Amino acid sequence: MVVKGLIDLTTQEVADRIKDLSVEDVRKLLNIKNEYTVEEEAALCWEIKSSLKIVHYVSVRWCIVVGG
Repeated sequence: MVVKGLIDLTTQEVADRIKDLSVEDVRKLLNIKNEYTVEEEAALCWEIKSSLKIVHYVSVRWCIVVGG
């Protein structure tokens, strides 16, 4: 239980520190190399946005059906 609490505390601290940083700043901070081309990154963004729109549409429809 103590370890789980420490993990939760640590992950929250990291989240708090990076939440307002740009993607590029997070990459620099965590030493993450960007291995995507500009085109690949744009395609990934499009896929993610499309997926989120689908999830939003389904969740809205679900709320209407169940009355939420």
